[in-house]
Amino acid sequence: MSAPTGTLAEQIFDRPAAVKQERTKPYRLVVGLPDWTDLSAAIQHLGPEAGNPDVVAVANASTLTELHEKALAHEADVVLLSPLLPGFKESGAELVQRLYHHDPLPIVTLGVVPPGSGDWPQTLHDLGARGHVVGPLREDAVAQLVDLIRAQVPRADQERTSVRHIPYLDRQTAAIVDRGGWQRQTIAVWSAKGGVGKTFLAVNLAVLLGVVANKFTVLVDADMAPGEAHLWLGGVGDRDHTIYQLAQDFASNGNQLTPAMVKPYLAPYQGNLHVLRSVVTPTWGGMPELTRQGAAFTHALLNALQQFADFVVIDPGLSYTHPVPLTALHRADLVLVVVTPAIASPYRLHGALEPLRREMEIDPARFKLVFNRHNPHLGTKRKEVVDVLKLPEFAVLSQDVEDEVDLSQNAQEPLVLRYPKLALTQEVVALATNFYPPLRDIWARYGTRGLRPRSGLGDLLRQVFRRQPRATTA
Repeated sequence: MSAPTGTLAEQIFDRPAAVKQERTKPYRLVVGLPDWTDLSAAIQHLGPEAGNPDVVAVANASTLTELHEKALAHEADVVLLSPLLPGFKESGAELVQRLYHHDPLPIVTLGVVPPGSGDWPQTLHDLGARGHVVGPLREDAVAQLVDLIRAQVPRADQERTSVRHIPYLDRQTAAIVDRGGWQRQTIAVWSAKGGVGKTFLAVNLAVLLGVVANKFTVLVDADMAPGEAHLWLGGVGDRDHTIYQLAQDFASNGNQLTPAMVKPYLAPYQGNLHVLRSVVTPTWGGMPELTRQGAAFTHALLNALQQFADFVVIDPGLSYTHPVPLTALHRADLVLVVVTPAIASPYRLHGALEPLRREMEIDPARFKLVFNRHNPHLGTKRKEVVDVLKLPEFAVLSQDVEDEVDLSQNAQEPLVLRYPKLALTQEVVALATNFYPPLRDIWARYGTRGLRPRSGLGDLLRQVFRRQPRATTA
């Protein structure tokens, strides 16, 4: 298979790449604050005369609309945004994203919140702000602000040049989401046999919902074997923030779990996709926090996630006896059961469904088959599999691929982003559209982008074999 030709911009948008822009210091700051006292203090402590030559305040704004206009007019590098600014509630999210995806260079948003501001810092973070300071903007707060600007502006530039960058949806496309016809759901992707494409489907489904459709999506890797979903996503997250450490927090907090406790364990990938990583070793999966208390923990986790996530996609692994994946299967609104034409796949599923039926009702309205790598010439008829397993067909994914699935995993890029024109990608998009119908129109406008690998297999292996922490004993 030949490598793609032309620049990334030419592949994605059928136009030449823009000339690379370089920033120059001092960084230009537009301040959006409702309080004149804070505003004058910020201006007073910025600039060469105040000992902060890297940042200069070039304009101020008293409304969200004015902040947007002045940020563009003054070619700002960064804006300072107060959530108390008029218009924030209605348009704050759109402003932050539009500024970040501004061409040719991103405009970084930082927040300023009043003392004892409750949920404002988390709200700003969820909208895409790169950090915040606590007012009033006296000298120490301004010094902290300058440090944030020095760190976050170059970081935003690095992200822009990354192949992971996806342009912001304009108003015309964003308006698609207002058509309705969808509901929040928890979706499990399961099979009793390994190597059938379960994790592949879970990851790519989550990417379509969270990155392409930009709905708040959490991918929960509940495989206690352990799981490998994060390897499709550039190794996102770290080994100190996994489902095991979260279960420890649950136990130490009197078997209580709140959204505020869960969110720090969700590693952001891109867009609105967040990942809860699996256990690092099988030993962790056998610890009491995930066995004796596993069912209670999983119920609490899903209760917390469903308070703020649009979609929860679960990869429960192969097990149907471990309490964590078992509870996930029990709680999911829909379980996609992946099966392949290889005879061992339906055979293993048939053997697993009988004991599973003793644990829960296997409702055909909730458990549905996804035929992966379908090839009618292999002799396994879909009708026969449906009849034997007594489950309806939900979707069919073809075997019309060469090495693209393996290449995308080795490049740590989901297939739907790396090979958007592939027939298999279109079939996964069609499957995801069942959960979020506007995705069909969004994909039609933005589904032609192709992403090259950010790193190779060597980088992946170095991550895999990095020294792993030990589990603590109960």
